[in-house]
Amino acid sequence: MGMQTESLIGSNFKTNLQLRKSGRPKSVKESEIRKIFMLIQNAYSNFVYDDFKVEFWRQTLEDVPFDLAEGNLYQHIRNPENRFPPHPGVLAERPVQAAEGPYIPNVEETRAMLEEMYAVTPVPPTPKFLEMKARLLGNGG
Repeated sequence: MGMQTESLIGSNFKTNLQLRKSGRPKSVKESEIRKIFMLIQNAYSNFVYDDFKVEFWRQTLEDVPFDLAEGNLYQHIRNPENRFPPHPGVLAERPVQAAEGPYIPNVEETRAMLEEMYAVTPVPPTPKFLEMKARLLGNGG
């Protein structure tokens, strides 16, 4: 590896051979990155790549499952607004997960729940109340 490549990525740059020897697990393999690049190149004719780009993308996507990266690539290619090749972040994007935990009601549901909780329902007067009322008013009524 030449000084030019190392200075572009930094001192933490490792070759595939060094990574294989270190036993560090990788999700996306070099061969899978090359497959992705072939797909990109077929969809975007101006896309070019070399060994440096392959290794850079592999390191960038190291914690991304290949199936996710490939699915995101196809989604990117199918969108007619995407006239340019994707960057690694597009391929690494994970689907939005639904919120877990208790259900949170929307505004209408909350309003209906509060109206039900604080609704005033008339209660008939008790016999004792009617007796006291009659005594206060005098003649029983």
